[in-house]
Amino acid sequence: LVFSHTHSTANGTSERTTVVAYRGTESSGDNANMLLFAAGWFADKTVQQMQRLWEWQGLEWTQDMEKRGSAHKWIGRKLFVLGTSMQMRGFTDKLVDGHSSKDDWPSREQFNARGYWPLTKMVTDAAIDAHLESGGSVDSLYFTGQSQGGMMAALSSMYAEHSRKLPVETITFSATGGACLARELGWPTQEDANLLGDLDPFVVHPQITDYADVFDYWGNLDVDPGRTCYYGLSTEREAYKQCMQIQGYTGGVLMAAMGSAPFIPIKIRDDFAKCRYLTHFWSTYASSILDPTNGFLNEDGTTDGGCLDGGVWGVPNKQDFQAVCAPGGLERELAGVWTLIVLFAVLILALLGLCIYGIVRACMKPQAHHKLEDGAAPNTTTADEAGAGGGGGDMVVAERPSTRSCCIVM
Repeated sequence: LVFSHTHSTANGTSERTTVVAYRGTESSGDNANMLLFAAGWFADKTVQQMQRLWEWQGLEWTQDMEKRGSAHKWIGRKLFVLGTSMQMRGFTDKLVDGHSSKDDWPSREQFNARGYWPLTKMVTDAAIDAHLESGGSVDSLYFTGQSQGGMMAALSSMYAEHSRKLPVETITFSATGGACLARELGWPTQEDANLLGDLDPFVVHPQITDYADVFDYWGNLDVDPGRTCYYGLSTEREAYKQCMQIQGYTGGVLMAAMGSAPFIPIKIRDDFAKCRYLTHFWSTYASSILDPTNGFLNEDGTTDGGCLDGGVWGVPNKQDFQAVCAPGGLERELAGVWTLIVLFAVLILALLGLCIYGIVRACMKPQAHHKLEDGAAPNTTTADEAGAGGGGGDMVVAERPSTRSCCIVM
């Protein structure tokens, strides 16, 4: 969304102010784009990030939290990789279909490698051009956004600085990072799946400020490319009590739980949803940070937790970013997941076949011949009935074939 307003200044001149607001996650396409950017961080870095932030506050990382790191870890990761691939299915088709005839429309390869980013650049360039052509200046142009929208706002600010030498002031809320994922996107396996040609993620960008609840799982993904102002440092908050329940679980487990995947306890899903509601939903975080009785936000824009360049990590430089940032290309694991699924299906079919074979054999097994006294039981044939003649006394009988039914209950 682009909001523009022209107003008069104190010296009698007019000035145009423009605010470009980038949308957060609202659609299935938005979900797919977020996973394309940050799947590697979800899978490999969330526990390390939250533990660092937890201990930075002086809180104890308990034994229970440590144990959660291995709870459901293997199955959670496999389900997350599988779920991400399903989210990606048809994602780029929707971006290309109906638009590929346009000369300036990005190609399928560009969408595969960078998701929404080619379109985000087009929107950013158009907004900047419209603002400058209408008489506005860089000092009256602002970018903002929340969650994924905050990440896109920060990336766009870095892009404007890199491509136009315009340091656009950018204020975001609960942004999902940008400094790491710009170097290597989380899902694609293409070598060029990064944004390095459009921006510089290896330096601090002072024009960017993000406000993040210190207990917010989503708002503390990745590393912010500018300043991160943390708020909400209080163990009396309900957010602390709820978010404490999920600390230690891997991102794969939490994401699988959010999707109600099998094998993951429902309690994890519910605890994660409560934590997210209290720290990341715009209605709750807005009322939390803006309530003056909480003391989270100061008049000068700083917070009770303070503002740090790059957050608790600092913006990683070219030498140490591999130690801080998550590896990309999680898509490479998909083949292994499908191999496991095929092997599991073959095993189930083999066991089912053995079960059916055993039941059929039991049903077709002939019954033994035996003697009966006078007064043969039902389901028998006497010698007289068989035409063999003879009188009373013992009778040799043969049991008729069994008519019992064989049922397999699945």
